[in-house]
Amino acid sequence: MTGGSILVRHAALIEHFHALTDSWPAAHLLVTEDGEIVAANIAAQKLSGLERDTCNGKKLSDFVSDRPDDLLQYLHVCARNRRPMPGAISWRQTGNGPHEYRCQGFVIEPHSSASSALVIIHCETKDVAGNKFIALNRKMEELKDAYNKLAAQAEDLKSEIARRMRMEEKQRALEKQMYHVQKLESLGIMAGGIAHDFNNMLMAVLGNADLALADLDPWSPVRPFIEEIEKVSRRAADLCRQMLAYSGRGNFVVKTVNLSDLLLDMAGMLEISVSKKAVLKFNCPENLPPIDSDPSQIRQIVMNLVINASEAIGNRSGVITVSTGAVECDRSYLAATFLDENLAEGLYTYLEVADTGHGMDGETKAKLFDPFFTTKFTGRGLGMSAVLGIVRGHKGGIKVYSEPGRGTTIKLLFPSVPDALPEDMHEGPAGDGKWQGQG
Repeated sequence: MTGGSILVRHAALIEHFHALTDSWPAAHLLVTEDGEIVAANIAAQKLSGLERDTCNGKKLSDFVSDRPDDLLQYLHVCARNRRPMPGAISWRQTGNGPHEYRCQGFVIEPHSSASSALVIIHCETKDVAGNKFIALNRKMEELKDAYNKLAAQAEDLKSEIARRMRMEEKQRALEKQMYHVQKLESLGIMAGGIAHDFNNMLMAVLGNADLALADLDPWSPVRPFIEEIEKVSRRAADLCRQMLAYSGRGNFVVKTVNLSDLLLDMAGMLEISVSKKAVLKFNCPENLPPIDSDPSQIRQIVMNLVINASEAIGNRSGVITVSTGAVECDRSYLAATFLDENLAEGLYTYLEVADTGHGMDGETKAKLFDPFFTTKFTGRGLGMSAVLGIVRGHKGGIKVYSEPGRGTTIKLLFPSVPDALPEDMHEGPAGDGKWQGQG
């Protein structure tokens, strides 16, 4: 520990030391067990030839004639004993040469892993040392009591600072979440308005292209150009549908759906969509609480998540696990979902896609649901932001577990339709640490 850090940490103790010892004729020093001077009373300042502020941080060995090793050994003995330890010090008195003093060392702060011990050294000439030491013991006990009170106050202050730091961190996280919600809400309103108007114009383009194709001869040289207009317009219309899904204003055809049945129906299509080196596994129990959802939108979500998982694995061998289940969610669990919008407590049916890919760092996770954000060289539309919009439209939530090298697990929560839940399907209260992806 440096002299500067010692002075800051023990400022109050140093003030007590000077208030107690400056009026005494005998030299008193507050030192670390390593021999660094923290404070010296007026008598000690006269012995050393230094002023109060200039002796702080100096080495005691600079002012005594004793061998440094012997001095350090004595200080270490003082630091590790709770009773006063007798000794002797030969001071290099200014103009008078060395002069031997009897001394006693009192440990004020014991040694710890975080800091050196603090010791008070009381020096007296040989002829008066005995009686002075007896009287001094009582004074040192007073100083130790004062130090213990200061130490307790310091611990209380440390706890209070830690509590306030936690509260401030929680407040910053809440403000960050609110900012993100407002940003996505603003983008959603804008995207929804643009997509709606642009989609209406595209319908006119597609309608007229279809009419033109119907009037053209099959061998007309103009036909390939009209067909290209129709193809590109349909791609633009698909992008508009993604923008509407992101904004939560897509056209949902709501049905009561069993997620397990829907996923198993998609199994064949999903297996041909993933990398040949990726193994696709399904964990979909039959007796699953149904949800009210648009099946086509759910299929879009599943396809998006599975393709992302396959691309995260890349050319390596890996596993993609698609799971469904039901879980009872309380407020604390739902508050930790991405974009919590005061979701109601209760039973939720979940869809989970886990991969053993490269995972994501904090910066990537923070941008995961931003429109058109991608870690690939070229993006393919709104991607995860469309997933977010669809889940929001279904009044659900999203949890993301990911770390670099440990894979990614994305869990989508949908409110279950009020219905009887078989006992073997009930998972109980949701936890925060479910993890499946492994790097």
